[in-house]
Amino acid sequence: MAVLDLECHQFDFNTALLNAPIPAEKREKGALLVLYVDDFLIAAPSITAIFEIRDQLLQHFKLKHMGEVKTFLGFDVVRNRPERTVFVSQARYTRALITKFEYDDLYGVNTPWPQDVKVGDHKTGDELPDQQKSYIKKTGSLSYLSMDTRPDITFTINKLCEANVKPTADLLTVMKHPFRYLIKNTDVGIVLGGKLSPPNMDMKAFGDASYADDPMTRHSTGGHIVFIAGGPVYWKSKK
Repeated sequence: MAVLDLECHQFDFNTALLNAPIPAEKREKGALLVLYVDDFLIAAPSITAIFEIRDQLLQHFKLKHMGEVKTFLGFDVVRNRPERTVFVSQARYTRALITKFEYDDLYGVNTPWPQDVKVGDHKTGDELPDQQKSYIKKTGSLSYLSMDTRPDITFTINKLCEANVKPTADLLTVMKHPFRYLIKNTDVGIVLGGKLSPPNMDMKAFGDASYADDPMTRHSTGGHIVFIAGGPVYWKSKK
């Protein structure tokens, strides 16, 4: 979408589209349709082409045309048409998360993992089984963020998720740190696209591992990230 400088508009079906035929028409340059249940995007070379597809769909379904895409499935989308890039973030979700868990008054920090805590040491302390449900809600919410637009917090959230079954008092203290980091870095996201042609959209992958970095289990931590056209599209950190 960004590289080809396509127009992109958002739509919403009145009812979920689970299994129904969608009318198709061959076009000189084609169009892209991104569909998730009842929300979808149409990207095409011109607004006229989008309107033509919309009108065909209206013959079969009730839908709402929501204009040029600004948000989609909780993602904030900002396009830079001159540079042919799209900036995707979850800033609004991040702010809602900070407020939901009542961390608005915390001060911001520069790193997602506390510099004075070694990997493994965060698992020490008394177990708090009564805090498990609350703890898992936080790690689950942060995991959604780290998997979609925030590779910078993936390592930290992975380590916190390892203790979902038995959170400890020390872990509850460490848990506040990624929220402090997000407070200071709320608007961070990923940039995709650029002034490139499809044949020049190279894929690059990087991987690294920290050997036996957990002193308690002697397990290692590995991580990798995949870029297409200079933008991160897949990343993971795992013990």
